[in-house]
Amino acid sequence: MRNSLMRNCFTIPLLLIPFLNYSQNKTEFVWPLDSPHNVTANYGELRPNHFHAGLDLSTSGRVNLPVYAADKGYVSRIKVSASGYGHGLYITHPNGKVTLYGHLNAYSPKIDSLIKIEQYAKESFEAELYLKPGLITVKQHEIIGKSGNTGSSTGPHLHFEVRDEISETPLNPLHFYKFNDNIKPTLQAIGIYNLSDTLSPKFYKSIKVLQRSNGLVTETNSITINQSIIGLAIAGFDKSNNGGSMNNIYSVRLLVDGKDIYSHQLQSLHFDESRYINQFCEFAGGFQFQKCFLSELAPGDFVMNSSNKTRIILRDTNYHAIQIIISDENGNTNHVELHLRTKSYSYYKSSINASDVMVISKKDMVFVKNNLIIQIPQYTIFNSTQLIVENTLETTGKIIILPSNINLRTSASVSFLLPQKYLPQKEKLILVSGGNVIVPVQRNDSVIFNTKNFGWFQLSYDPEAPLINCTTPLSKLKNVYKQKSISFILKDKLSGISTYRLYINNVWVLAEFDAKNSLLTYQFESKIPAGLLKMHLVVKDKVGNQSTLDFNLRR
Repeated sequence: MRNSLMRNCFTIPLLLIPFLNYSQNKTEFVWPLDSPHNVTANYGELRPNHFHAGLDLSTSGRVNLPVYAADKGYVSRIKVSASGYGHGLYITHPNGKVTLYGHLNAYSPKIDSLIKIEQYAKESFEAELYLKPGLITVKQHEIIGKSGNTGSSTGPHLHFEVRDEISETPLNPLHFYKFNDNIKPTLQAIGIYNLSDTLSPKFYKSIKVLQRSNGLVTETNSITINQSIIGLAIAGFDKSNNGGSMNNIYSVRLLVDGKDIYSHQLQSLHFDESRYINQFCEFAGGFQFQKCFLSELAPGDFVMNSSNKTRIILRDTNYHAIQIIISDENGNTNHVELHLRTKSYSYYKSSINASDVMVISKKDMVFVKNNLIIQIPQYTIFNSTQLIVENTLETTGKIIILPSNINLRTSASVSFLLPQKYLPQKEKLILVSGGNVIVPVQRNDSVIFNTKNFGWFQLSYDPEAPLINCTTPLSKLKNVYKQKSISFILKDKLSGISTYRLYINNVWVLAEFDAKNSLLTYQFESKIPAGLLKMHLVVKDKVGNQSTLDFNLRR
């Protein structure tokens, strides 16, 4: 049977049975917004360098909608940041779960008063408080704040997470709510990868998947390829009855000749495994593919099953039945089947090239070349690899570590003795790598920096102080009797903004910084006295360059 074209290898009833255990014991969490259950970004959505850890809930482009506690509990953490979740709030519940509400525009009064005490005590807009149980308790559906667009948000919405209280692992929030969703996820394409070089998987080709009245079908059902050691990938999306964005597919199962060889589902995505996304997905052949085969390092809770790291070895030239089953959190299931064969069987290829060092993913490595030291701890790279290293610091100020497309799970450390010509400006040193700027740590005449990317690093320095511009010309701000706020644009060309401090009559005041818009805003408080106000703003970048702005206002 295995040596023939297996068109009827699987029965339809088997295909329609959800293959993973869905959480049917929904909790009594309430929806945190007065709005339809419109999810614009789901748990596990593919983001730059990380999986999305929660749900993005639509506010229809508005801010200041009331945000409610999903259940009773106590406020366990308050964090205010210029980036990230902006104004974030964490509530611990009796069921052992923690809910997070991100990008808020404001907290409720009892929460706001507490974090402001901390901000003024530290004279810092960015602040974080961990609270003891019982200090601030909330009831289910109590208003805890207002929705907003703070932090790294790209538009008004509420970011909502559910975490395990002990491990702090983000859980899939859709397991805690019941949804009216009967729409099946769909596939756009299947990707085939050549895995004959175990250190360097290479994209081979894509096969389009079409939606027909009777289900999903591939553009070509019977496919002959020139490879015999392959991996598969999928491109697709899921939509709910409530519309919203095309979200990521919750679960995938892969069978070859009726045998389960791989499955994953979007659950328990640990923060320390977030960069696995760079191994997991790749844009190739016109599609964003999600790989159904594994590197040497892969998160165990995300991948449910994998045989031989899901390398498919075609040992003969007969057709083999490939079946892919996809499903959402509500158990809506879809599937596609194709038949695949190779022209000839070939074994693994050697990947030995001219290189400086071989890095084994599960071993520590220290490499030294021309006073350059590279330290890569074990479990830093996902696949063992060979590195080419060039050190031309003395002549060009460059370090090159190749291949540049190697994905790092955590940071590698690079250190070197600073060339003499850079010593006079060593306090202003930076390393430029593509669009990234790294400020290294200096120890005597040596420099150390951590990086999560390889490639080209150019040693340079940042001599320029930040730029400060008031959003309203100062000539028009002499009298602020009716002015509710004042804003400034803070920009730095190289190392980036580090600190910002605003004083009125020599007293520090709380101004909010929106990093994505480079906007510093001060809301005039009632305690600010009438009369002449001496404004003094000090802004520093990450290498210590400083700018100040002094002007007077009358209130």
